[in-house]
Amino acid sequence: DNDAVEDCHTEPYSGQIDWQALCAALKKIGYSGTFSFEADEFPRKYPPFLALESLTFLHQIGRKLIAEYL
Repeated sequence: DNDAVEDCHTEPYSGQIDWQALCAALKKIGYSGTFSFEADEFPRKYPPFLALESLTFLHQIGRKLIAEYL
């Protein structure tokens, strides 16, 4: 996701992208390519001892987006 100000790469649902609309559009056009998102800034917000939890949360978000698309 992005804040529409800086080129921040953070977790979906935290910025300006309408993920529900994006997934609906991908479904509508029959997109069958790779689905990925860049969220490398998200885990950096937290101390290292929360690395597993922050990455697990990103994984859960990704699974939710895939479920919206499929």
